[in-house]
This record gives sequence, C-alpha cells and structure tokens, in this order.
Amino acid sequence: MKNRYALERVILTADKALNSGKNLAFLVENNDGYIVSQKVRGASKTFIKEILKDEGYVYNSTKTFKIKSFFRERKTNNENGEEITLKEKVVSFWAADYDAREKHKREKLEEKNSRVS
Repeated sequence: MKNRYALERVILTADKALNSGKNLAFLVENNDGYIVSQKVRGASKTFIKEILKDEGYVYNSTKTFKIKSFFRERKTNNENGEEITLKEKVVSFWAADYDAREKHKREKLEEKNSRVS
C-alpha cells in the first residue's frame, strides 16, 4: 500500500485481533504506526494496575465518563525472533453507560447459568 500510493507512513487501526507482538513489531520496524484496542482482562498485572489507578483520569462534569493517557514500553519479538521494545501511548476510558450495559449482560448470564445448574 505504501508503494502503490507513495505513502511515507501508514497508521493501522484495528481491533484486538491484530494486536499481536509480531504484527506490531512489523509495523514499527517499517516506520509505520498503529492504533489498536486491548482488553484489560488478561493483560499484565502492571498494565491492569495502571488502568485501575484513578490518578490521571479526567472526568466530565457529570462524572459519567473519564479518560486518561500514559506511556508504556513493552518488549516483544519480531518475525526473526529478535526482541524489540514497543513504545506506546495508551488511552484508557470508562463510561457509565457502557459499564451499566456490561453489568446487565453479566447478570443475565449469571441468571441463565444458575437455571442450568
């Protein structure tokens, strides 16, 4: 794509399915960038601790939304197995409506599971 359209740099945006170390290493090694999503569940303890820490979040006036950003470095391997360091800006947010929707889904699932047991 870079050659076809004479682009200097590409920024890939994708969901968590493409968020593998090798994929991100490939982009960085080709002087490209990325914006990808990542679930907190299953992430490293250090990452989860930073996300859950209230420090740094900025709330809206009604306290129904908050957002913060921070930088992190993490190591991964490229296609050749060589270790590289990814330097990333992380943006984290919380929204009351999303939180309520997810809680409702969990309650429905728990209700369904209790009927099956």
